[in-house]
Amino acid sequence: MSTPNHVIKLLIPPHNNFSAADLVEHIGSVIYGEEAGSIRDMIYEVPESVRTIILLIDFDTELTMNGILGFLENSTGKYLNETISALKLIKAEKDLSILEEIKELIEGINFNGQIKIEPYQVTTFEERHDLNERILERIKELADGLYVYSIDRDIFDYLTGYLSDNWIVLLKELKDVCK
Repeated sequence: MSTPNHVIKLLIPPHNNFSAADLVEHIGSVIYGEEAGSIRDMIYEVPESVRTIILLIDFDTELTMNGILGFLENSTGKYLNETISALKLIKAEKDLSILEEIKELIEGINFNGQIKIEPYQVTTFEERHDLNERILERIKELADGLYVYSIDRDIFDYLTGYLSDNWIVLLKELKDVCK
């Protein structure tokens, strides 16, 4: 099994003079590889800045590919609270507010994958979860306000801004981890 330090080294761009945007782009390009992807098993052992990048890349990927319901239901959804914290940290306030409201709507609903489905059984999200139509429509309505459907904001702008503002501390964290 890889150690956090080993995997974090894989997440850092190979050249020395990289920017916050370079770091985010590099992590995005390697995070879904087998070895680098193992970082999710030790997500709480990595520096907050790296964890924030990973959580937001995963959030963005899931939203883009499967929408908010896919995010909530798939493995990324188990990091809902951490994703909310990441949005708060980077000051993506509108998306933070939306995700917090969605979280309130789904509290108490089983999203942990323990629902029994027969092989090849075709079901709907509503059938797999105890969600009434009104709540489901409200979740979808709220999700339509997220950055992925907006032309005036992007969480990656907030993320690179946060990283740039804290660049010296971030580089020290990465250097300490990679010793």
